[in-house]
Amino acid sequence: MVVPIPESFSAEPGFGVTASLPAGTFRDSSCRVLVGNRRLLEQHGVVIDESAETTIEELTSAGQTEILVALDGTWVGALGVTDSPRAESAAVLDALKHNGIGQVVLLTGDRQEPACTLSKTLPTIDQVHSELLPGEKAEWIRLAESQGQQVAMVGDGINDAPALATASVGIALGGVGSDIAAEAGDLVLMGDPLRPLPGLFLLSRQLVRTIRQSIWLFAFGMNGLGILLGALGVLSPAAAAIFHEFASLAVMLNAMRLLWFMRWHETRWGAFGAWLANQATRITDTFSPSRLTFEAIRHWRLGLKLAAALLLFAWCVSGITLISADEQAVVARFGKPHQDLGPGWHWRWPQPLETVSREKIFQLRVLPIGFRHPPSTQQDPGLYVAPVEWNSRHDQESSASGNGDDTDSTLLEEAQLLTGDELMIELTAMVEYRIGNTRNLRLYTFGNASPEALLRAATESAIREVAASASLADLMTDRRKDLQSRCLDATRQAVTSYALGLEIVDVKLIDVHPPRQVVGAYRQVADALEERERLINEAEGYYARRLLAAAGARAIEFLASTDTTNRDATQDRRSTSVSYWSLDDPATWQLLLSGKLLSGEAAATVDAARAAAADTTSTALGQAERYEKLLEASTATPEHRDVSKLHLYFRAVENAIANRPLTVLDPRATGRKHLMLTQPGSGGLPMFSPPLAPGDDEEQIVSPPRPETTDRESPDER
Repeated sequence: MVVPIPESFSAEPGFGVTASLPAGTFRDSSCRVLVGNRRLLEQHGVVIDESAETTIEELTSAGQTEILVALDGTWVGALGVTDSPRAESAAVLDALKHNGIGQVVLLTGDRQEPACTLSKTLPTIDQVHSELLPGEKAEWIRLAESQGQQVAMVGDGINDAPALATASVGIALGGVGSDIAAEAGDLVLMGDPLRPLPGLFLLSRQLVRTIRQSIWLFAFGMNGLGILLGALGVLSPAAAAIFHEFASLAVMLNAMRLLWFMRWHETRWGAFGAWLANQATRITDTFSPSRLTFEAIRHWRLGLKLAAALLLFAWCVSGITLISADEQAVVARFGKPHQDLGPGWHWRWPQPLETVSREKIFQLRVLPIGFRHPPSTQQDPGLYVAPVEWNSRHDQESSASGNGDDTDSTLLEEAQLLTGDELMIELTAMVEYRIGNTRNLRLYTFGNASPEALLRAATESAIREVAASASLADLMTDRRKDLQSRCLDATRQAVTSYALGLEIVDVKLIDVHPPRQVVGAYRQVADALEERERLINEAEGYYARRLLAAAGARAIEFLASTDTTNRDATQDRRSTSVSYWSLDDPATWQLLLSGKLLSGEAAATVDAARAAAADTTSTALGQAERYEKLLEASTATPEHRDVSKLHLYFRAVENAIANRPLTVLDPRATGRKHLMLTQPGSGGLPMFSPPLAPGDDEEQIVSPPRPETTDRESPDER
C-alpha cells in the first residue's frame, strides 16, 4: 500500500485528521481527504448514507472501532480497527490492585461497544467511559481529584495529553506514544512500558516511607535527643557534634536501602538467602512425615530390622554412666552389690542386668524432727508443718498447716514429749548427717529400705530419752547445750547399732516450748519472772547508786572485798553482793574513817562537821581570850579603864547604827532637842544596843566613861 504525500495536513484531537492531496493522486485536480470518526465527517458536512450506516454497524458488532474516510465531502469507505490488550496488561493491573490501587478506570474516545469488548478481556477494570474527547478526559480527572482522590493517568496518544497534564501523576509511554504525550506526562516509561508499573508504585511508596523515617526518626528524633542530652550535660559539645554527624549518617544509610529495593535477590547475600530457603524446602520435602510414612510402609521389613538394631544399640548405650566429681556409685549385678565406681565415665551392663546407684556421699543432709521443710525443697510435698519458735505466737490457730488434721496430728505426736518433771513440751530438732564413704554407701543403698525413716525414729527415741532425764527449765535455759550433746551421742549409738550407713554430724534442738494450748499461761509466768528480775535489778541499781553517792567508790570496793566473808558460799554473788553492802555497823564506819576510804556525801558531811567543830573551837577560844583582855582592862588603872570603856561604847554605837536608818539633827535648829536611845515607855536597853558579849555587863557596854570624882550617879546619868 502506497501512502501519498499530502500537500497539507491537520490533526484534530478527538476527531481525526484532514489532508490535501495534490492533483493526479486520485483525480486530475487536488482533493481534500477526511479520516476520522463520525463526528469529524458530520462536522465537515459529509452525508452518511444508508450503506455507510450498514458498514458502521457491521464493524461495531464485530467489536471494532470504525474509522470513516471521505473524499471531497463524499463518504468513500470505512476502516475497522481492533484494540487488543498487551500481554502483560492483566498481570500489571492485578499487581496494582493487590498493592493498594483503589480503582482502575478506562477512559477512551472509542465507542461503547469496542470499549466494553476490551474491558471483558481485562476483568480488573472497574469502570469504562467511552466516546470521550481529550477535554472530557481531563474534566473527568479534575472531577475525581476534587472529590479527594489521587489520580495517575497512563496514556500514549495525542488525545491523552490533556489528561496526562491534569492528573496527579501523568505516566506517558515513551516508546510507543507520541511526543506530545511524552511532553505532557510527569514520567515517561521507555522500553517495555507497562511491566515496571507495579514496581514503580512500590518504589514510590517505599520512597515516601523512607523520607518520613529520615525526617522524623533521624533528622528530628536523633538530633532532638542530642540537643536534650547536651542541654542536660550528659553529652559534651564535642560529643553532641559527633552525635549530630551520626544522625546525618543514619539518614544517608536509610536512603541507601532503596538501592536494594526489589533487587535483594541479585546481591550475594540475597542469593545465599535464597539458596538456604531452597535447601530448607528440600529438606522439609525429604523428611516430610507423610513421605516418611509412605516409605516406611513400602519397606516395612527393612524398617523392622532397622528399628530392632536401633533399640539394641540404645540398650547397649544406656550402660554408659557418668559419675561426677562429688559422687560415688555402687553397682548391683542381679540385685547384689558387685563393684564401687568413682568419678568418671564407665560402661556397665545395661538394666536390668546391672543397676548403678549414685549418691553424693559428702553432701551434708538435713532431717527435720517435729516439722518439715517447705514443699518446694522437700521430697514429700504432701507433708509440711512449719516449725514455730518461742518468740512467735504459739496459739492453736498458728499451728494449722493447711494439709489436714491427720498430718498435723502426726507431726504433733512426733514433736510432743515428757520431761523429767513430768511436763508436756513440744520440741523441734534437726539432724545433720551424710554418707561419708563407700562402705556406708553400700549399707545406705542395700541395707535398709528407708534409712531416713529409721534415722528419724532413732533420733526421736534418743531425744525422748534425754528429755525424760531433764526438767523443762534445763531444756529451755543454760543446760540446753549439754542436753543437745547427749542427744547427739545417743543418736550416733542408735545409728551404729542399726547399720544405716550414715554419719551423724550434729543434732540441733531448734525450738523447745510448752504445748501450744498452755503457751499463753507460760508466757505470762515468764513475763512475771522477767518483771521481778527487772524490778530487783532496778532496786539494786538504785541502792548501789545511793550507796556510791553516800560512801564513794573506795568505800564500795572495801565493802565488796569484805562482802564475801559475810555471805553464804552457796548464794549467787551476782544477785546478792549489792544488797549485802551496809553502813549500819559502827565498826564499818570506824574502818572507813580510819582508812580514809570515804568520799561523796558521807565525806562531805564528815568534812563539814570537822569544819564546824574547828570553827566553834576557834570562836570559843577567841571569846575567852577577849574576856581575859577585858578583865585585865577592868582591873587596870582608871585612865586605861576609861579609855577602854569609851572604846567599847563607841564600838557598840557603831555596831548598833550600822545598816539602820539615821536621823540627822540640824545644829542651827532652835528649841530643845532630844535623842532617844531607848524605846519610849519600854524602860529597857537602848534601841541601838548591840548584843552583850559573854562577861560584859550593861554598865560596861552602855554607860559612857565618867570621871572618878563623881560621888553619886543618878539613874538618869547612868
